[in-house]
Amino acid sequence: MIFYLDQMILWLKTGKKRVLKFENDKVNIVTGNSKTGKTAILEILDYCFCGSSETVTISREHIGENVIWYGVKFHINDKTYTIARGKISDSGTFSKDYYFSQTGEIPEIPMVKMQEHEIKAILEPEFSITADIPLAYGGRGIKRGTKLSFRYFLIFNTLSKDVIDNGKLFFDKLNINRYRDVWPQIFDLTVGVTDFEILRIEKQIADVQKEIFRLEQDLEKAKKAIDDRDISIALIVKHAKEAELVDECLSVEDAFKEVENLVSTGKAQLSVQLSIEQEYEAILKRRNDILIQLNKLYRFQKSYSKYKQSLKEELDALKPISYINQNFTAQTSGEYKDFLQNLYIEFSKIKSASHDKRPFEYDINKKIENLRHELDELDSKFPQIAQIDYKLIPAADKLVSLGEIKAEYKTIKPCNQDTDGINVQIEKKREQIEELKTPYLSTEDNRTLKVQTLNDYIQQYITIAETALDEYGKYCAWFDHKKAILSLRKKQSAVVANISSSSDHLFMHLCLFAGLHEMLISQGCPFVPSFLIMDQPSRPYFNSTVDFLYSESKNKLRKKDDWSKVRNIFSLWNQFLDNIKAEEKHFQIIVLEHVEESAWAGFENIHLVETFDGIENALIPPQVEV
Repeated sequence: MIFYLDQMILWLKTGKKRVLKFENDKVNIVTGNSKTGKTAILEILDYCFCGSSETVTISREHIGENVIWYGVKFHINDKTYTIARGKISDSGTFSKDYYFSQTGEIPEIPMVKMQEHEIKAILEPEFSITADIPLAYGGRGIKRGTKLSFRYFLIFNTLSKDVIDNGKLFFDKLNINRYRDVWPQIFDLTVGVTDFEILRIEKQIADVQKEIFRLEQDLEKAKKAIDDRDISIALIVKHAKEAELVDECLSVEDAFKEVENLVSTGKAQLSVQLSIEQEYEAILKRRNDILIQLNKLYRFQKSYSKYKQSLKEELDALKPISYINQNFTAQTSGEYKDFLQNLYIEFSKIKSASHDKRPFEYDINKKIENLRHELDELDSKFPQIAQIDYKLIPAADKLVSLGEIKAEYKTIKPCNQDTDGINVQIEKKREQIEELKTPYLSTEDNRTLKVQTLNDYIQQYITIAETALDEYGKYCAWFDHKKAILSLRKKQSAVVANISSSSDHLFMHLCLFAGLHEMLISQGCPFVPSFLIMDQPSRPYFNSTVDFLYSESKNKLRKKDDWSKVRNIFSLWNQFLDNIKAEEKHFQIIVLEHVEESAWAGFENIHLVETFDGIENALIPPQVEV
């Protein structure tokens, strides 16, 4: 991709325009004193290219309060564009007003022409983003359906003051969740490990994997449902066997079939049994009552027989009295006559009693006869009810147990789970993944190769910066693509060096970005613009807490011998541009500094854009500040 900035334009409240002009194939330097607006240049460029409050912090003082529009004229491939964006509100709200010219026209006063999504739709094809490529879902920053944007690739084009000598962070914005989450895909695309076709396939694979995960969850649910059903069935069968509703010897499967039959018909069956049991109990009770009555009657007959025998004996004993009364009563007198008459009266009473009991005896015998007949009828019914084993649980108790089992049966959920079918689906999905992977099995190997190639490019600049890196100048580059961190290690060693010097970290950043961009240009990477902007690479060599004049920078070094390292910064980038030009390629570098011109004197690829002294010149000229 051919890309370079032509101009940065600020439309001031005074009605004037503030313009900075840049050259391609040069190290464009804006230097000057502290607090003159140099750092804001990087922020303004990010803001114009659709930056958000998440990534951009333009100072309201001196800058925001004096600017009504921010703009950039730039060249990309064979086109020239101008993009401008309205001011940030006093409350900090970023403007949604955009001006966009597809011919590079710079207006006197920008007018709103396009919305942000329309501008992105124009620019993204220039970054070879020709389709909506969904990013892999994951992490805390990438939401489902998030699309690839050209802004993700701009992390390779800036080295802010917060990153440039940081030992733990080598790329701007990778401390932001969504940029950190998208890094693996962006890196792979950038260095050529993957392309959009592979991304589409990876998206397909990710989608299929999600389907497999869903099916595996369904399978687990199905297995649990089956297990739960089996446990419930086992408990119901156990209950039914204990209640003697089914045969104890039946298997669980056969017993449950009996239970299912009982649930639908068991109440009627048990009701019949209960009716028979009730009839049997009634017969037993009546039979027992008859036996008790017969027993009483038999005892009464026995007593009555003894009574009659006693009467007979008394009657036989008194028979002479009748004879005497008939033959001798007339011949007797007095007390003897009275005695005989009384005896005769008692005899008559006994004789009469003996005759009166005969009907009563007849009634007793008749009653005994009737009871015996009823008993015979009852006994005749025993064979038809004796089939029931009356030693088992009564039907009434069984009915209670059956009601409980019915309630338990209703809790069993239907289980039509086809676990075999789910397993078949999972296997087919896995086969689908393997088919998708087949043409791209070498992706990991390709990544390893690309990282090694990147290390080789970085290594040539470590060699160029050898003296600036002191003891680490002969160490080997080792880029961790997963962590996005460059480390140094001794030759033939896998142990990375524990580097603490900010100067060493600075040159590691410079070597990484120089090697990376040379590699991308050599490979014809279509996603990353061919420019780089850096904010104060010389900062490790000066006391950052002290404001100083750029003209005195050489005298403000922390160490007197650090000036050679400052010059090494510009020497490295001068050599980088020589390498790029030798390949007949193009690249633009913008450096925001505070060192004097002697730091780059003698390097032909250096272009001084402006010097901000803060008195006569600054990003916002002092004479126009409100």
